[in-house]
Amino acid sequence: MKWATISVIAAVAATVLFVGVTRPMHNWDMIGYVASAHAEVRDEVGPEVFTVLTTGNDYRRQVFQSAQALQEQLPFYSIRVVYVEMIRGLGLFGVAYPRATYLIGAFFSAVSAAALGIICVRALLSVCVLPLVVLVTGFLQLAPLSTPDSLALSGALLTTLACMSGSA
Repeated sequence: MKWATISVIAAVAATVLFVGVTRPMHNWDMIGYVASAHAEVRDEVGPEVFTVLTTGNDYRRQVFQSAQALQEQLPFYSIRVVYVEMIRGLGLFGVAYPRATYLIGAFFSAVSAAALGIICVRALLSVCVLPLVVLVTGFLQLAPLSTPDSLALSGALLTTLACMSGSA
């Protein structure tokens, strides 16, 4: 690949990573995943956002107020073993679990953007379409989420890339 192509792919991936890290979307899923990894969300999001997350509707309020209700929700989150273990792994390096949720999302969104750029090049498309495709398809909305969706997307795009290579 040419340096210009590599530069465009790197710039798009860096932008996706930057957006995900600097503008995290503190969402309800953060509570479930952090609870699966056993940590405290309130310290990361602040009291105002925590109140919104835990009192936004009757369902959230009931789950927050009842340890049993929260425990019943954990199987929906803990089955994402790789994601939860990544949260714990970052925790070993001193990263707070709530922060780890969106750092992972941002990182794998950036990996996905880079993989998509390489797919474009291998498909003989101009790499100049990459920023537009990333913008239109929601990479910047995916990057700040506290969900394993970007991990799944990167896996799918890397698998596509591997299939395109023609090797076993």
